[in-house]
Amino acid sequence: PRSTREASEKMQDGEDITRDSFEAAAAALEALLATAEFVAVDAEFTGIKLPGTVPQDHDSTQARYTKMRRVASEFSLVQLGICTFHRPPPGGAAAGSALQARPFNFFVRRAAPRGGDKVVLDCSTAEFLRGQGIDFNRWLDHSVPYRSTADAAAAAAAVRQRVAAQAEADAERRAQGRVFSPSRPAEAAFVNEAMERVAAWVARARTQHASGAPPEPLTLPECNGFLRKCLYAAIEHAHPPAAHKWLVTESLEGEGGGNKAVRLRVRPAEEAAAEPFSPAMHAEAQVAEKLSKLRESEGFLRVWRALVAAKVPVLVHNGLFDLLFLHDALIGPLPAPCTQFKAAVHAALPEVWDTKLLADQSGAYSDTALKPLYEACSAEAAADAAGDPNRPHQSPPFPSGRLFALADGFAGWGAADRSHHAAFDALMTGAAFAMLRAKGLAPTRLKNVVRLARSVHDLALDAEVDPVLACGQRDSSGAAPVALHAALGVSAPVDSAEAAVRWLRARMQAVPEICDASAVQITLVGGGRGGGGA
Repeated sequence: PRSTREASEKMQDGEDITRDSFEAAAAALEALLATAEFVAVDAEFTGIKLPGTVPQDHDSTQARYTKMRRVASEFSLVQLGICTFHRPPPGGAAAGSALQARPFNFFVRRAAPRGGDKVVLDCSTAEFLRGQGIDFNRWLDHSVPYRSTADAAAAAAAVRQRVAAQAEADAERRAQGRVFSPSRPAEAAFVNEAMERVAAWVARARTQHASGAPPEPLTLPECNGFLRKCLYAAIEHAHPPAAHKWLVTESLEGEGGGNKAVRLRVRPAEEAAAEPFSPAMHAEAQVAEKLSKLRESEGFLRVWRALVAAKVPVLVHNGLFDLLFLHDALIGPLPAPCTQFKAAVHAALPEVWDTKLLADQSGAYSDTALKPLYEACSAEAAADAAGDPNRPHQSPPFPSGRLFALADGFAGWGAADRSHHAAFDALMTGAAFAMLRAKGLAPTRLKNVVRLARSVHDLALDAEVDPVLACGQRDSSGAAPVALHAALGVSAPVDSAEAAVRWLRARMQAVPEICDASAVQITLVGGGRGGGGA
């Protein structure tokens, strides 16, 4: 769409998105997300480990979640990467590619940190990210703010409560005949001078308004909150709203320091039949003004809301930490029960795919870390496009030999390897998913299932019970792996609380307690990381 092209032109190709370029990026994403085929998400954090949070072989799903919850609640986001993938329009540079990719890399920081302005930074994590070219000075100085949905709702409720309390206090003061009035000579002089200007403007405005030619608004000098209250009270007393339905009094933002200016203007003709500007209307205007400023401070929450509204498939790679940090940053504090976390994520993102899990379960890749997986998938696309003499009739899924083409305005993301920058990792995640899906390696049973490392379980976002999945490595004959519970003829899934967990070199399976684990002899045949006996 033209609006998307215009917005992307305001961003520097291949550059990180900061406060200065956020408006253009957010507008572009709002247009793109609604039509994306899928969206990949990746995050970089200030830390990923705390004492006592190292994964253990015997961790239950809840125990593992509790450990990771501690980490995501203590540390914060540095970058959020979102990469949209679209089917390209007919013709054009991307026509030979299956998908058009648009990576967005946001520096982000919490707008109002819980518990104060505390940022916890793990030194080893910071050293690693700096080694990848991430600029922490830029993060501290120019990040896009973010606020969670829960924090935003609480802040909005607090605004309404404060304005309502002030309106009630003002009404009581008026009923008792008490009004705000200056007590110091300098304050009294300021109000008196302002009211002389108001009286002259109102006299002129009354005449011109009757003739259909209203004057320009009158803007009084900036002042603090107390003096504004004095001005409002004096204007209301001298020019009662009931007799001046055409008069509107409002506040304007000042140039800094918290001061604002009071402005008087003539009500537009289309509002002439409306009720006079009453104290209740003034309170409503205050709420609207404060909520507007609050929305501006929400920053990245705007993009999150657009992503949630789009209901598109969301891709992660080994993404449980990504989802935990996203929940804490953009939904709200992480709940103690894992089931509540899963339900909240699934409600926001109803279709999630974990490419690490898909690759592990396929058994087709010797190394399923993100970069090696991406490189393997890219090599497959190129080889398929070159043609297989043994299968001349078969059409390659990516005729151009490329998994994607970078859209106009995003070519800078293809200039160099930028691994561990969130948007580049999201780009690699989406490209790998495109190949996995094309090869039929994204079965429905793995939708909304996220990999849980070193565990007999993986995490099902759309179910209370987490599945026991088959080992992800094929044996030497090339046969697909078989879950141990199936081999033993017992029902699945096997709950980890009822299983004796055994590590077999790099492979792990669960032996149900209904079997005598010491009497069960299992032989695993295969190469790579999983070869060896029982």
